[in-house]
Parts: sequence; structure tokens; C-alpha cells
Amino acid sequence: MFCARCGRSAPEGARYCPNCGAAVTAVSAPSAEPTLGESATASPAPPNPHAPPETPYSGPPAPAAPGPPLTPWYTPPGSGPPPAFDPPAYGPPVFAAGIPPVAPPAYAGFWRRVCATFVDSVLLNVLMSPLYLAWLWPAMIAAGGQSDPQDMDPAVAFAMMGTLFSFIAISGVISMLYFALLESSPNQASLGKMAMGLKLTDPAGNRITFGHSIVRRLARIVTGFTIGIGYLMVLWTRRKQTLHDLMVGTLVVRK
Repeated sequence: MFCARCGRSAPEGARYCPNCGAAVTAVSAPSAEPTLGESATASPAPPNPHAPPETPYSGPPAPAAPGPPLTPWYTPPGSGPPPAFDPPAYGPPVFAAGIPPVAPPAYAGFWRRVCATFVDSVLLNVLMSPLYLAWLWPAMIAAGGQSDPQDMDPAVAFAMMGTLFSFIAISGVISMLYFALLESSPNQASLGKMAMGLKLTDPAGNRITFGHSIVRRLARIVTGFTIGIGYLMVLWTRRKQTLHDLMVGTLVVRK
């Protein structure tokens, strides 16, 4: 027997609890496990109101049928996939309709350029012969009466040297203008190059300017200090260029 107030055991037949003095009622001790013959079924757990409803498993979903591809209303340039590259089959080159193939230029050879330079030299001497006969020749005749240079009058010697250097300077300016004006003209060639069927161009095949031609004539002075090697470079350079052609980027080609 157990006391209903304090829960302690009381002797059999006692009407009051010896511990707390309360009236004793017959209360049997709860059993932790069900006895034989009793039902051992447990009460079901209360349902969870937040749990999703259980549905029976019916296997993986069937794939959806492919629809038409979506075409965006605007595609920024360069954002699309790269174009497929399909190399052409081996064969002769095919050119666009109506556009003939461009042949590489025929570069002027060494001897053809030598002949053009010789023709230009003869023409320049003819052009400057009046200046020579009217100016330099009388000064040389006036100084030639004294056979021994040591007995020459210093004033006459300085006058002859001044005349000589002036003639050389004026001849250089005339030669430079001769080549610069003709090579930058629509003909793109001096008279000697015209006679040999040549013309002067830039690497793209265009006509050079007057200033470009002047710079080429000045660069030719550097070629003159190479003891002829700068001119002989025509024989082994790929585009048959002299040293001054390589310095300023010019080509001499056949028309």
C-alpha cells in the first residue's frame, strides 16, 4: 500500500500514513512494463501539423519533351558562340568575283639601277654645264696661270677654293631637287629610272612625298661612306634594297 499524499509505502491494513498522517488509500505501484497477457501496444504519436503530406513514390519523373529553341530579342555583338571553322580543301586559291589577284612587285636589279644612275648623272652634268662654264671655269682659268701652287697668290687661291666649294654646294642642291621633285611626282621616278622602266615607292607601293625623297637623298650620303658596300646590298637583300633604301623604307620596283 502507498500513501496517496507523500507516496511512501504504508503497512498493510493501516488507516493512516505513519509518515505524514494522511488517510491511506489502497494505491498499487505502477508497473514499468506490461505484464503477460496485457496489451503492449503503444499509443500513436500525435500528427505534426507542419509535416508535408506523404505521397506514395511513383518513380523518377518522365523527361519533358524538348520545345523550340528560345531566340533572344537582342544579342550584343561578340556574345554569341564563335563561328565554326571549316578549313577549305586543298586546291588553287579562289579569289572574289571581279577582283583579280595582286601579283608581288618585281624589284629592280643591280645592273638596271646602275644604268638608271648613269643616265641621271649624264643628264645632271648637262643641266649644270652652263653654270660650270659661266662660273667655275673662268675661276680655274684665272688661277691656272700660276703653275706652282706655292707661288700662287693667297687671295687668288682662296677665291678659287671658295668658288669650287660654292659650285659643289649648288650642284648638290640642284641634284637633290632634281631627284626629290621627280621621284615624288606622279611618275615616281627620275628621268634615268623612267628610261629603265623603274619607279620609287614605299613598302605599300604608294608614291612617296617630297620630304621623304629629300630624306632619302640625305641618307644616300651615309651609303657613300661605305666604300660601295651600301650599293652592293642590292645583290643580297630580299627586296633588292640599298642601305639608304633600308634606312628610309623605300623600294625601287619595275613598272
